[in-house]
Amino acid sequence: MERPEALAEEVADCASFLAFARALLADLEQTLAREKAAPSRRYDGAANDWENFKLEHFLESAIAWAEDGRLCDDGEHNPWRAFARFLIAGKHYE
Repeated sequence: MERPEALAEEVADCASFLAFARALLADLEQTLAREKAAPSRRYDGAANDWENFKLEHFLESAIAWAEDGRLCDDGEHNPWRAFARFLIAGKHYE
């Protein structure tokens, strides 16, 4: 399975965004299964580099990443890729 971080950088249109979103979901599902089988320690981070797998933490982190200027100031002119980067930030931005 290709890492969603790599796929996010390849997003160019709706179809590639959906492929990325499927990979991100699969990555999360794998993380949740691994965490259920063997929970990580509190400050070690979860499997597959997920820091924020609860929806409220995921969205807080993605929004914080965007508000820190990373969404609008990175020169990205492809809205599909910008949204993919926003979602990746939700995964592990603190």
